[in-house]
Amino acid sequence: MSAQRKPLYPPKCGSIAEIQFSALAHNVNVIRQSIAPSEIMAVVKANGYGHSLRLAAHAFAQAGVNRFAVATLDEGLALRRAGIEGQVILLGGATWLSAPRFLWDAELTP
Repeated sequence: MSAQRKPLYPPKCGSIAEIQFSALAHNVNVIRQSIAPSEIMAVVKANGYGHSLRLAAHAFAQAGVNRFAVATLDEGLALRRAGIEGQVILLGGATWLSAPRFLWDAELTP
């Protein structure tokens, strides 16, 4: 007998966050125009603040963002595995003895 899986939604807290990618792209363009010539860095740490690290980063990349910030080495490596090619900065740094090799191989910035 297999156990039935409970649906993930609606969550127990009663709230759902819904992201419209077209609105995100619009907001990125508005911000880009207001801060030119500076560039935008998308902070996608903590699993994209609960919206999926991979999905959040790809949404920002499609909107033309090419700089990303994450908290940990694992998050930075996850972005590379997801195909994110822009600059990735580790806000929390790296603490492993072997971290320099991972940083170098994945082109991450501590």
